Amino acid sequence: MLGVGTLIVVMAVMNGFRVEMLKQMSGISGQLGVQGSRDGLDVTPDLLGRIRQVPGVVSATQSAEGQVMAVVGNRVRGVILRGMLPGDFQARVPLAAAIDGPPGVRERYRGLCRSDDDKPFDWGTLKGFGEDFSVAIGRRLADLLGLKVGDRLQLVSPVSVATPLGVMPRSVSARVSAVFCAGMYDYDANFVYAPLVDVQRLLGLGNKVTGIEVFVDDGASVADSRRLVSQAVGFQGWVFDWFQANVSFFSAVQAQTNVMFLVLTLIVLVAAFNIVSSLVMLVRTKTADIAILRTMGASRGAILRVFLIDGLVIGGSGTIIGNTTNYVYLFIFSSWYSRN
Repeated sequence: MLGVGTLIVVMAVMNGFRVEMLKQMSGISGQLGVQGSRDGLDVTPDLLGRIRQVPGVVSATQSAEGQVMAVVGNRVRGVILRGMLPGDFQARVPLAAAIDGPPGVRERYRGLCRSDDDKPFDWGTLKGFGEDFSVAIGRRLADLLGLKVGDRLQLVSPVSVATPLGVMPRSVSARVSAVFCAGMYDYDANFVYAPLVDVQRLLGLGNKVTGIEVFVDDGASVADSRRLVSQAVGFQGWVFDWFQANVSFFSAVQAQTNVMFLVLTLIVLVAAFNIVSSLVMLVRTKTADIAILRTMGASRGAILRVFLIDGLVIGGSGTIIGNTTNYVYLFIFSSWYSRN
């Protein structure tokens, strides 16, 4: 019972962790992505329409992304600047929930980035997102650079521009209008979101974008959706899924899950060997009783069935009780987790 229960609980926790991380990542960047050439992807209404008509596709949004330097006083940090339409950014729950989310959801996401002190923190608003090169930054990045809502930071792009003084990198002064909390350190410490047109201008993309983020329905197959989206895109871009975008992370999680399953299975095997050893000792202590049964006419098969049934009852009862107890426990825990 203990071996089966431990196996179920640990595997459920590991798989739940994997699913939650997948939901967070796919909720920010989508389950599928369309990437263009080095010069960018020319997104037309016809292309977006073909992608959105694919069965299982919920939405398809364009974005421009590039690496820039964020400079605040004497603090410098490399960040990923991602440009999106204001409406698309507000629709991303993991990004916008901590800023302008509904009560309950807002507090939950803000709690994921709780700091050591209890000082009130201004998360800003998305009403001004899209004006005067306003940006939304992660809570961890705000702590690292000492920024708060209303402050300005310098974004320096590696894309150069010709000036009377020579070739200079593009740079712009951006205003922090909001602070988000996705609950994942990589996003909260390294991503800066800005309006799409401003990012296109800073990165020198013109009217092009770097990719299209495709969101797929939870009940749809990502592999089938990827194949259909590839057919819709054709030779205009390359389609990849969430696993290819985060292959190192999910490979490590999968390897850890497999190792945990192997280790915990050994606990069940040890319990099975204990049952076998108990039956062997029981046979040794019941030698006289077995001899009496044989004298009375019991066959070898009948006596063997007695001990087989004994072992099956012990092992089966433990398995059933272990399954039932832990499924009830997991149901109660998942209900509590959903409410909180």
